[in-house]
Amino acid sequence: MKFWRVTWQCDKNTFYRELSSIAISALCTGFTGATISYDYDVDPVRRATTPAFYGFIPDKANCRLIIFGCMIAQGTLLMLLRSVSASLLMLVDPLYFVYYMCADVGLYILQKLLRRDFTHWMPINGAAIVFISCLVRVTLKIVVDYTAVLQYRSAYELGGIYWSMNLLMAQIATFGSIMLYFRMDTFDAMSGQCEKGGYFVESTNTIEREWEEAIWLVAGLGSAMW
Repeated sequence: MKFWRVTWQCDKNTFYRELSSIAISALCTGFTGATISYDYDVDPVRRATTPAFYGFIPDKANCRLIIFGCMIAQGTLLMLLRSVSASLLMLVDPLYFVYYMCADVGLYILQKLLRRDFTHWMPINGAAIVFISCLVRVTLKIVVDYTAVLQYRSAYELGGIYWSMNLLMAQIATFGSIMLYFRMDTFDAMSGQCEKGGYFVESTNTIEREWEEAIWLVAGLGSAMW
């Protein structure tokens, strides 16, 4: 991220190319998650056996295209917001990211335990079910955190209410991470220099403000579009 700040100061074209690369990666993640949800939902057998859960995608081709595009956008924007949140927390202090993940996943596991819904539905007996349940619950929680796959809103997995709350917490965490980063960040003067045309360009308050405004703009647009 500090490298990006220097790039933002010295060569905005390079900065935008790097940002485009990340956006394409997030788009691929969004497309994959949307494809999973789409394939499950349009399956005739699943629609016939569980009509209360499957069937949110309309039958008309143009409506299906719109819904599919919205699912891609949702997964892509969530991946970008979560990535910004995680990277900023790790830049402030890697332990902050560890604390946040432990609290986030711990809250999810706690509510599963309190609702007596921790044991996974896999047909496994004995002590192995505890390990498998913990592994599956944590893995799916992290997958949904970064992809928002609609399939996992099932009552057998996250559940509709927690799935929705998870998306809200992602936005709160993103803006909280940005505020924490710009409040606690100590910008190294040497890392804020770059050679441009044979001269060193020092970082200034103007550059800092531009960088902060760019981060807030990306997060704000992503949240609003989402």
